[in-house]
Amino acid sequence: MKLRQKTIIILLLTTFLLITAQIAIAINMTENFIKFEESDVEREIKKTLNIIDKDMISLSMTTQDWAYWDDTYKFMQDRNQEYIESTATDMALDTLKLNLMLYIDLQGQIVYSKHYDLKNKATLPLPDEINRHIQIGSLIFESTLKGEKTQGFIALPEGLIIFASKQILTSKLEGPPQGILIFGRYFETTDIKQLTQILNLTVTLYSVEDLEMPSDFRWAKSHLTEGVPIYVSPINMDTISGYTLIKDIYGNNVAILGVSKSRHIFKEAQSNIFYLILSAISSCILISTGTIYIIEKSVLRPLDRFSDEINKIGKRGDISLRLKFTGDDELAKSAKAVNNMLNELEQAQKRIQTERISAISQATTIIAHDLRNPLQSIMNYTYLAKEDCKFLPDEYQGFVANHKQKLEAIEKQVKYIDKAVLDLLYYGTSTDIKPVPIDLYQLIDEVLNTIDVPSDIKVSIEQKTSIPKTKTDPLIIKHILMNIIINAIDAMPNGGRLAIKVFKEIDTVCVSVTDTGVGIPKENLEKIFTPLFTTKSKGKGLGLSVSKKLIEQLDGTISVESQEGKGTTFTVQLPIKE
Repeated sequence: MKLRQKTIIILLLTTFLLITAQIAIAINMTENFIKFEESDVEREIKKTLNIIDKDMISLSMTTQDWAYWDDTYKFMQDRNQEYIESTATDMALDTLKLNLMLYIDLQGQIVYSKHYDLKNKATLPLPDEINRHIQIGSLIFESTLKGEKTQGFIALPEGLIIFASKQILTSKLEGPPQGILIFGRYFETTDIKQLTQILNLTVTLYSVEDLEMPSDFRWAKSHLTEGVPIYVSPINMDTISGYTLIKDIYGNNVAILGVSKSRHIFKEAQSNIFYLILSAISSCILISTGTIYIIEKSVLRPLDRFSDEINKIGKRGDISLRLKFTGDDELAKSAKAVNNMLNELEQAQKRIQTERISAISQATTIIAHDLRNPLQSIMNYTYLAKEDCKFLPDEYQGFVANHKQKLEAIEKQVKYIDKAVLDLLYYGTSTDIKPVPIDLYQLIDEVLNTIDVPSDIKVSIEQKTSIPKTKTDPLIIKHILMNIIINAIDAMPNGGRLAIKVFKEIDTVCVSVTDTGVGIPKENLEKIFTPLFTTKSKGKGLGLSVSKKLIEQLDGTISVESQEGKGTTFTVQLPIKE
């Protein structure tokens, strides 16, 4: 098998393994996100139960305030109507948000009761079912008289009710007890709505005996056990729900509570994983293609050429012929070993290297210049495309609006590439300075017109009529100002103020650019003009170093002042030349 075929097979196998590994990672990430999502819903269920518990505690405290009261104690002894008329009123129940009020003596008899409709503001008959819960020997009656904490849910035909029960004592908590006091409130739609508003979630409650219970609640009910108190299950791609059983005071399951929320976490995970896999596949394809191209160009083709030239020398028998290979790889060493056997090899190699270095230098300049020409063409065609869109019929304007953003994105990226190429040109080659008298305010306006300044950044330019013109290279100054202003904008991701000031100092004219951005840490201030030093993820680390090099070629200076968290000021000084 040829080396070329082996290389392709190895790369394809490597690509397959990398993509497989990425898919495995994506599957694992999805499972982790699902677990996190389920944990999040479980937390919401527990938060809901905590709110219900707090509501019970509040009801218990209210019951205790009334039960441990001398007036209530006296009422249970003498049954005075003045107490009922002054305290146990509809207004009192409405204020306390109570549906049920029961005064029960030590014989389990109801001394006074009130069943109140909070919605319609009307008194209702006392539910018959309530008697079996409060009679002598019942859990509620006996536990309350013992002073035990008695609160929770009771399931009545009229609905699920939250209650609290306290023994009746004096205000000083002295006895003996004269009976028990029970306050209750129906856990109705109003409570569910309040929970929904508090938690910003969808909260639903169904009786365990409800025949119209939705299918997801029935499914959850079959999975909820003592060992599984909370059950979480996705409803669809947009919603996930959690369920738990509500027990009454006797430990019986009386209702099932459901909490539903949007699957933002899952959707975000799916989106990220999709782009992660797409990026991995694209990267593998690009890397494999690039590797094949590089190996083909750097190894396989040179090997073929090496073999051909060796055969050519062998066939001709001309020792003046030589192998044209440079570098430090194995192929170059082999070429040098062969060339060592040829006459005048050293001089020939030096001449070849000199010629190639010159050729590379020329090619670099040509390529850099040639890159800017197609970039300008792209900009022109993008502009023309945007202009053509203006004349399309109205029915195409929706299409135009969509593609206009894409054209603007192209313009932005082309400007970025053009600036990067210009930085490289300025950094790698000597600059031909063409000084002419310049108006700094006009140059600043031209720079700002070529930069996309975000709407949340306010730009101010302080103008003074006494600023003299100076003779320098306008293109270089524009490039320096562009680098500084773009850095200032990048330092204000959340918006801010950009202040540009032109002023005179003795025999120099200065331009200061001040931002209210994140500032530069002290340890980085001395490094910012160092080539290839950058703290930005997209930066090349050439902008400021190029600016420093260019301003020094113009006999000027550039300085910086910064305070971390408050902003940065760059100041460019140019000598005044007539």
